[in-house]
Amino acid sequence: MHVNRARIERELVYQWASLYSLQCQADPVHRGRVLLCKTSRFSPPRHPNRPGAESKRPRKTPPQIDGPHSTVGGEADPIPPSNIGNQMLRVMGWTPGSGLGTDRSGIKDPVRAYLRPKGLGLGHPWPS
Repeated sequence: MHVNRARIERELVYQWASLYSLQCQADPVHRGRVLLCKTSRFSPPRHPNRPGAESKRPRKTPPQIDGPHSTVGGEADPIPPSNIGNQMLRVMGWTPGSGLGTDRSGIKDPVRAYLRPKGLGLGHPWPS
């Protein structure tokens, strides 16, 4: 009785697999067990016109870069005197417009960050 039921269930699995374009094979390790394998032809059915089906969202347009070397925050206002970093630098003796360091010979302008062109990897030369 048990052997017949297992055989019937196995045959049903093979029938279901053929309905969904799947391949079946016997599991060599476990006797009587069936393995289902997806085929290259298998894909879930799509119903784009079905009521309630969600459509794909349109892709966002990338932000426009003003030039080949657009600066990040180039149009930002200067840091206000209430800023903690500005206050710390002033306590250490820095004044706006002077260089950094003990003898004021360090950098005077902030380090600039440029927008990298889309799809350009690190270390790759920028287009001119």
